[in-house]
Amino acid sequence: MKHPGKIRNKSTRVNSSGLLLALPVVLLFVVAQVYVGYKQREATEKLFQTQTVMAAITDLLSVMKDMETGQRGYVLTADPKYLAPFDKALRDVDGVITYLSALTADNIRQRALIDDARHLVDAKTAELQETIDLTANGDRAGALKIVDSDLGRSLMVQLRKVLKRMADEETYLLSTREATLKRTQIAGTTVEIVSLVLILAISFSAIRNFRRLLAHSRGESQSLIEAQKERAAALEKLRIHSDNQELLIEERTRQLAVKVQEAEKANNAKTEFLSSMSHELRTPLNAIIGFGQYMDHDEKLSPEHRDSVHEITAAGHHLLDLINEVLDLSKVETGTVSLSLESLEIESILRECIELVQPMIERRSLTFKFQNIQPGVIFADRIRLKQAVLNLLSNAIKYDVEYGEIELSGAISSDGKYRISISDTGPGIAEENKAALFKPFERLGAEFTDIEGTGIGLTLTQKLITLMDGELSYANNRYRGATFHILLPLGEPVFATLDDVNENDGEVTMSTLPEQLKTVLYIEDNPANLKLMRKVLAKRSKLRLLTAHTPQLGIELANTHKPDLLLLDINLPGMDGYQVLNIIQQTNELKTIPVIAVTANAMHRDIERGMDAGFAAYLAKPFDFAHLHDLLDAYLKGPNNIVVPAPSS
Repeated sequence: MKHPGKIRNKSTRVNSSGLLLALPVVLLFVVAQVYVGYKQREATEKLFQTQTVMAAITDLLSVMKDMETGQRGYVLTADPKYLAPFDKALRDVDGVITYLSALTADNIRQRALIDDARHLVDAKTAELQETIDLTANGDRAGALKIVDSDLGRSLMVQLRKVLKRMADEETYLLSTREATLKRTQIAGTTVEIVSLVLILAISFSAIRNFRRLLAHSRGESQSLIEAQKERAAALEKLRIHSDNQELLIEERTRQLAVKVQEAEKANNAKTEFLSSMSHELRTPLNAIIGFGQYMDHDEKLSPEHRDSVHEITAAGHHLLDLINEVLDLSKVETGTVSLSLESLEIESILRECIELVQPMIERRSLTFKFQNIQPGVIFADRIRLKQAVLNLLSNAIKYDVEYGEIELSGAISSDGKYRISISDTGPGIAEENKAALFKPFERLGAEFTDIEGTGIGLTLTQKLITLMDGELSYANNRYRGATFHILLPLGEPVFATLDDVNENDGEVTMSTLPEQLKTVLYIEDNPANLKLMRKVLAKRSKLRLLTAHTPQLGIELANTHKPDLLLLDINLPGMDGYQVLNIIQQTNELKTIPVIAVTANAMHRDIERGMDAGFAAYLAKPFDFAHLHDLLDAYLKGPNNIVVPAPSS
């Protein structure tokens, strides 16, 4: 019985013999290609040299003509302007001859002709210079006599003959070298064709031998069947000992369970250690940052020292950010992180995130797209959602190429959730790194670059999104870069709340306010102005303030709460203050409410237009606080009827 391994040995021998035959041919092909390539480069360089010499010969003749033209013009007119071409040609002629001599250094015939040309050029130059000197000294007749002597013409005739002989030599070399280049190219093509034919012949022979071996192996299939029977017998022997093996497997399973428990304990110990160390490191780090900021405000600090302080403060903030990430990860892993889930308008949160990363985007010269945002309300923790979005935006900015593009978009998905997408044009996620993408402390090769990080940002982001009943996924883009997707559940629509409650400033909610309180509604799209009004009215008592950042929301609040007074901005998005005033005046239940314009349109014609439109009063920005209080007193029947909660601490 033949052993099946013999068939494989025969196959190996066939393949080896084919390879041994092919290797010399391939080696010959490579050597021939290198040699032919060298010869082609050599022939090309010689051809170029010949063309350059012919151009230099033409240049020398042109320079001599320029010298002769300048000399004749000056001798005939005595005008110095004709000396300009002569002087330039005089400066150039030595350089042209030297360059021509260097180009023909390898040709003994050309070197002799170059020497003749140099002597003739020197003689012609001396003749021209002599006539110019005579003309300059007032002896124009002497100069013309030299010109009429025919010496100059004779020198130029001799020079042209020498240069023609040089040109004829180069023409002969040109034709010879072109023929050499052509022969070299033909030789290279011939070598390629012969080598390819030999390789194809060897390949055909190897394939034919392999087919013969394959046909022969079919007759030996019985040996393979017998070998399988032998293996089956061996397996039967192993089955007899299976009972003992099962006991061994059970023991090893128990040992593995113990190892798993030990690994879990070690992981918990690691998490507790990170959490403890993060807290301990924050105290000295806060001192470093604090004193760094204190020193930065010292006016006596030199620019050099101020730069050093900036470096210390920046490094401290970076280290503090890393510590906070580690602490957040430990909280998530130990289950001690707390969330405040609520219905949130997603667009405002995304805009806040963009403002925070805008300096990073500008430093890297990136293009940022934020236009495909579908309005929506999500159910999430505001702080943790911002943290997750900022982590993804920061990664996109850090790993994108310079002058790349970052895009942030959002839309309600087909499964009834809100999808936030962040894409970049960086290198994307390599296939071999996908499995470790969300593992803590995995930087996927970035540790060998100058990109800062700890490798826990994506891990923390995924865990935070999961805690908010969301999903984090990613995909490489079609051409370059990657896109990360956050999928979050939708929340209940947000209609209106007191801005006091929104800002968490300690004031009571609407449901707890007494019914006798006077209600003021302020419609304003600028957050800074809303905040200013809240601070101003916080000093009054018995007053309830409602705010709206859009005209539509303001009209809805007016219909719902019937305020005692309405403060209205003029320049509003989508609908201006005059349109809002007209709607109020056309609504029976609202038309008696006094409306005060609070606007930066302070020209006299603006005030007249406002009063003609029906505003009860016109308060121009920046407004006087006393004037505002006088208006409130007048339209709310005095400040003593109003109650206000204690200001926040």
